[in-house]
Amino acid sequence: MMDMEMNAELERDGASETGEASSEGSSTGSAYCSLEQDFARITSEMKSNEALAAYEAEYTRLFESLYKAHRLEEELTEKCRLLKEDVTEGSGRIQELERKVLADAESMEHLRKEILEGKKLADAAHTREQKAQEVIENLRISIAKLTDELGQKNKQLASEENSVAAKQKEGLSKDRERLIGEVEALRQRLKTVNSYKQEIEDKLNESEQRASELQDKLDRQANEMAKERREHEKIESELQLVHDELRSRLADLQRRYVNVSLVKTAEEALKSTANNAARQDNILRDQVLENEKNQKEIQKLMLKQMMMKTEADKVSAKLEEARKELFERNKHIKEINKEVQRLKEEMGKLKSEKESSLKKLAKEKSLSSKADENLKRVSANLRNAELEIAALKRQLDAERKTIEKLNRDKDAAAKNATLLEDMNKKLALEIRVYEQTNRKMEASLEEITEESSELKRQVKSLEKEKDRCTVEAQELLQQVEDYADEVKLKRLEISDYQKRLADAEAKLRQQQTVFEDIRAERNSYKKSLSLCQDEIVELKNKTKELSSQIDQLKEQLSVKEANLVKQEFLFSKTEKEKESLKSELQTSRKNASDIRRELEDMRQEEKRLRAALQESDANAARQRKEIEAVINERDVIGTQIVRRNDEMSLQYRKIQILEETLQRGEKQYCQRLEEIRLLQLELKKLKLEKAALEKNTANLCDLRGEVFHLERNLTKERLKVMALEEEVQNPLNVHRWRNLEGTDPDTFELLKKIQILQRRILKMSAELIAKEKKIRETEKLYMNLREIIAKQPGPEVLLHLSKTRRALRDRGKKMKCLVAELNMTLTAEHKFELDKVKRELHAVKSKYLAQKKRELKAIEPAKENLPSVRTSSIKFHGGGFNLSTPIVNSCTTSLVTVNK
Repeated sequence: MMDMEMNAELERDGASETGEASSEGSSTGSAYCSLEQDFARITSEMKSNEALAAYEAEYTRLFESLYKAHRLEEELTEKCRLLKEDVTEGSGRIQELERKVLADAESMEHLRKEILEGKKLADAAHTREQKAQEVIENLRISIAKLTDELGQKNKQLASEENSVAAKQKEGLSKDRERLIGEVEALRQRLKTVNSYKQEIEDKLNESEQRASELQDKLDRQANEMAKERREHEKIESELQLVHDELRSRLADLQRRYVNVSLVKTAEEALKSTANNAARQDNILRDQVLENEKNQKEIQKLMLKQMMMKTEADKVSAKLEEARKELFERNKHIKEINKEVQRLKEEMGKLKSEKESSLKKLAKEKSLSSKADENLKRVSANLRNAELEIAALKRQLDAERKTIEKLNRDKDAAAKNATLLEDMNKKLALEIRVYEQTNRKMEASLEEITEESSELKRQVKSLEKEKDRCTVEAQELLQQVEDYADEVKLKRLEISDYQKRLADAEAKLRQQQTVFEDIRAERNSYKKSLSLCQDEIVELKNKTKELSSQIDQLKEQLSVKEANLVKQEFLFSKTEKEKESLKSELQTSRKNASDIRRELEDMRQEEKRLRAALQESDANAARQRKEIEAVINERDVIGTQIVRRNDEMSLQYRKIQILEETLQRGEKQYCQRLEEIRLLQLELKKLKLEKAALEKNTANLCDLRGEVFHLERNLTKERLKVMALEEEVQNPLNVHRWRNLEGTDPDTFELLKKIQILQRRILKMSAELIAKEKKIRETEKLYMNLREIIAKQPGPEVLLHLSKTRRALRDRGKKMKCLVAELNMTLTAEHKFELDKVKRELHAVKSKYLAQKKRELKAIEPAKENLPSVRTSSIKFHGGGFNLSTPIVNSCTTSLVTVNK
């Protein structure tokens, strides 16, 4: 039944495979069919032969194990094919993912360009807004100046006609309306610019969101790629394991083929007894062909094994390179950490300097604001004093004129008095109008002061936010330092684990060298065993030749004895022919002497053969002792290997624990990296806000300086215009070529102070710019450091290490199994060979005893048939010898003694 099932399965296997595999499968299937037929024939012969019935179960077990090995080989080839398909699919997926990553990178680059363009547009809008604010400020200043000029001109031209004042008033009101319209238009432009700025900020936020989404997408795709690579590596490791299993199965097949060859040699011995040499030759030829095929397959598999070994060497070289790179990167990271510490210290110094400079700036701002207030107050006082002086001058001139006019004609004084009264009334009316306008201007000034107070409040709130952000940044930097310390500790732990791993690998190499030495000793013992077996075979062949020679000699002896019997029978019949019989007797005596010599030679040869048999027995006993010693050594080595395996298992457990701790540390490290990334994003936002605020503050300082300069120039020009108008109206200076002398020391000193303060502000702004450059450089260094840290190996290398360790564990287990199987097969082979030698010795001895018995049985009837020759009288013949004594057949007596 089992044979039928095996044949059916082999036919199914041969029918199922296609392509190249089908051709190979058909060749192997035909080989297995021939093996199946031989197995059926040999089992039938074993069943018929009682001597071989004891080996039938062993032979069937060997064939079943061979069949199972064949089935396992087919399953493993199928697994290899499936794994190769999985590998191709995984490589295709990886290529697709790489394409997606490239596309995402391109889209990210496009979005970055859009963000930069948006930032440029926002900067342009910001500059436009600043310019619009400057224009508004200038317009406000010009409005204030015009209102002042209006007031002065109204006071100066109080004495002129009402028509000219009305026209000037109308023109000034028109100018004012025009300026108000321009202010409204500028406000509208400001609103549009603010809305445009808001839109740009919204677009920037959207683009940042898209960039963050793309970054998340990239991270997900990178994780998927890492997973795919892990699966790829897993499949490769499984392929390696399958190849290892194939090698082990091939080794089992080779051993089983050896066993099959031993069984077939036993069959040949049995067939030689049955005189079936021709059939044995045919089987031997088939076996030689099958062995050649198997050797070719084994060579192919050995080539594959060599290829896999080269690949493994390449992988080990890559691992060593990766370890070197890890070591170099760890060194680089240590240097970077030192640089980071130095930069942090510098950052702390810069922050302290920045805080001190900000405090100084605040003090200087307060001083400048006080100086501005003092300047405004002084300028107002100056304006009032100038107005009072002008009014006094006018009054003096009017008094002089009135005195002259009073001296000339008193009547004109009355007219002038009436005119003055009218002018006073008009001036009262104009003063009321100007008071109303002044009230309106005061209201607008109050609004402007309220707006300025609001702006100051906003600036204060922004400064508070800036202080809060600086505090948060300090806290975040402290956290980053803590995380850096933790990373250092983790790296130290990793370096310790790597040292332990290196020690474990060194121990493993030592054990491998010991195992290779044991394997070399085993191979040497195998060679010596094969030599001993060859010597035993030669001795057996010699014994066979000697037994054939002994058989030939015995046949010759039997023929000669038959001739002797015939001659003695004729001698007893024919007494008349005594003389002839005597001569024949002499010849027969000579023949008997020759036969005796031959028998002696035969005895010596028998003794020599017995000595050779004893020597072969002694050799066999010596070899048994050697085998026992080898078995004892093998047991000792097995115990050592078991101990080493236990140590290895302990080391592997420790490595597993260390790997688990490493994985936990990696997870925490990834979490800390994510937190650092979020904190860096927050820092960037805060820095951008800070830069915007600093730009605004810098612009305010410049605007204040420009306002101050413009006001100073304006006051100078106004004074000049007023002086020139007064001189034109009242040419009091007779000598026009003389310069007017006069100084204003208070304003000059104030201007000097203001210039000194402005220089200080410029110095502080330059220092601030230098410090901002330093901060940018530190940020660049930080980003470079982060990129270097990101480039360093992550959990993929550790996964690869864990896989290699698992593969080493599996190989160790397989080595144990192979060692155990090798020991079992060696003991079985030795037992089988010893039993075979014992059986052959027993068969030779039994043949020898049977031959002896046959010879004794053949000699006894010949002895009984021989007649006794007797003489009646005493006769002398020849040289005077007495021939009356009865002659006994010496040949027969000698043969009897020999037989005894």
